[in-house]
Amino acid sequence: MKNKYLEYIIIYLSVAIVCFAIALIVRIMVMNKGVDIFSANTIFWLITGLGVLS
Repeated sequence: MKNKYLEYIIIYLSVAIVCFAIALIVRIMVMNKGVDIFSANTIFWLITGLGVLS
């Protein structure tokens, strides 16, 4: 039964890492367009949250 929990942790962790990577790429693209840091960080956390919730 403990192996099943480990599998869930690995799956959820991999999804979270991919969401963070996508959000980081979008944040860098937004900052390159000249948007301020607060807005870029807000976009980063919104994309991360939406990705994890989906």
